[in-house]
Amino acid sequence: MRSVLIGFVLLVAAARPGYADSDGYYCAGSGYLAVEFRSFNTPAGSGVHVLKIVKFDEVLGPRWTGEVIVEQFQTHTLTCNADGITFQGAGGLGRGLVSYVVQLDNNGAPRIASHTNDPAHSFDRVPPEPSNLGNWAKPGVTPLITAGTGHRFQLRVTETTRRNQSVIRHEMKTVLVEVNQSGRVLRSLLLNKGSRDETID
Repeated sequence: MRSVLIGFVLLVAAARPGYADSDGYYCAGSGYLAVEFRSFNTPAGSGVHVLKIVKFDEVLGPRWTGEVIVEQFQTHTLTCNADGITFQGAGGLGRGLVSYVVQLDNNGAPRIASHTNDPAHSFDRVPPEPSNLGNWAKPGVTPLITAGTGHRFQLRVTETTRRNQSVIRHEMKTVLVEVNQSGRVLRSLLLNKGSRDETID
């Protein structure tokens, strides 16, 4: 009986994709970002797993406009398009592929348009991870698309590292900034601030 149980656990583990438990994945549309956060890592939001919306334009600048609460799953796909936001991943035991379609109103407030799961889905081919602005983000500047022509919006990710014996602490910060034609920052919005530890062998 014990060997059957061990075999079942190994089978479930093998069926799950090789994604690290992470959060902070995002996609960008024209004038907005959709960002997922999970409470185990980022205690921001009213649920254990949320999709939050950030709007940005030259009139009101960058601001949070709402969130939807979703079930716990490991994100595989997060896509922003004209029809809405597609949000998918590997759910808990028996859930298979969890899928959401989220739509935004004119003010950027999100609502769940559909929610399904497919227990028979095969995770043999897992798509590349979405972009990340959380604690696993890559430092640098990412330009964002907006309908305006005068100001530009950018994601700016900075990383500070500190070594303490056998651990390197990576302190991460992601800010959405609005800059004018000369590159001067006009307004900004903090999207994420946190850290992760890396052990040294």
